[in-house]
Amino acid sequence: MATEKQSLAKKFENTLEYFIFASRWVQAPIYVALIVAAVAYAWKSVQELLHLLTGFSAASESSIMVGSSRSWISRWWPTWSTWSSSAAT
Repeated sequence: MATEKQSLAKKFENTLEYFIFASRWVQAPIYVALIVAAVAYAWKSVQELLHLLTGFSAASESSIMVGSSRSWISRWWPTWSTWSSSAAT
């Protein structure tokens, strides 16, 4: 009786281990997509930094603080300028 329970427990353990080990292939495409998204985000961040640095000497403090967020928002959401101007009125 005790050996039967032990063999059943061992069989369950082996099945669970196999399932966990096999599930890594389900997660692999997700990790690849996250890596691609991180590279794209880093690329856009470097572009924005270069954009800010090119006009840094002539820029005012407010244009540095607000300019980067407005240019980023208008690039990703083209209707932002329409929405923000109608919300202000």
